[in-house]
Amino acid sequence: MPVPTPDPHELEQRAAERIMGDPSLRDELTDEEARPLLDWGLAQAAALVQRAVAQGTTETLDAAVDDLRRLMKRINRLVGHRTAGETERLPKDLERLARVSEQLYGSAVPRAAMARPEAFLAEVVGLDNAQLVQRLLQDFTPPSPPLAGEPSAPQPGPQAPPST
Repeated sequence: MPVPTPDPHELEQRAAERIMGDPSLRDELTDEEARPLLDWGLAQAAALVQRAVAQGTTETLDAAVDDLRRLMKRINRLVGHRTAGETERLPKDLERLARVSEQLYGSAVPRAAMARPEAFLAEVVGLDNAQLVQRLLQDFTPPSPPLAGEPSAPQPGPQAPPST
């Protein structure tokens, strides 16, 4: 008896509910600051679903969405620690963010920020929280998420707004 093909719409809805229903992905941000992170996360979840359905790997989808949520949580926490003035935590936050990014995206993300974390942190000191979220998305994520184990070339992430 053949296994029924999962409905992509249902898979996408389930992933979206897991993202939107998790306050730890945005509790350090204002609604305005969280919106780009949530929108990005929903788009990434949809791309993960599409790719999993196309490749017939929907059994790995829950784990990939869990990794995506961990990545979003790491971004949220890093911004929260910076806002609270807990700058001593930021290098470790960057390290954790890089680890989760690598779990989810493999080698698809350039690791320039991790080559010199102190320089990266000095670069982002003048950014507001919304700009910092955009910069982290740019530096730690590709625009189109591969599933774990899928080879892909490094690609730039979303563009950060110009700093003023």
